[in-house]
Amino acid sequence: CRAFIGSYRLSYNFTRSAVLAEKGYDVTAVELVDHNLNILKSKSKTHHNIKIYKGNAVDLSFLESAAYDLVLLLGPMYHLFTSEDKRRAMSEAIRISKKGGTLRLFPLDTLKCRLIK
Repeated sequence: CRAFIGSYRLSYNFTRSAVLAEKGYDVTAVELVDHNLNILKSKSKTHHNIKIYKGNAVDLSFLESAAYDLVLLLGPMYHLFTSEDKRRAMSEAIRISKKGGTLRLFPLDTLKCRLIK
């Protein structure tokens, strides 16, 4: 399973989601903005294995813990202003990642914190 948090950003994550879904991967996409969410849903083909949720990167409680092989947290990190919100988003991404899974976060240059799983 793959999780893309902030899925619509510049269509990049959607394109990546669609490519992985076409290859047979189960993909979970989370987007906060209604307008972007509607575009994401309209671009998603019914045969894609993409589950699309409205959600916030700082609270992914609707997603199962340790369920994803790959988690991408890209766009939301630009839009979170406080260190606390960035920590919460990173903690949520870590929580939903499988042990030994891959987690990609960007950008991290403005965050000075230490996370231990």
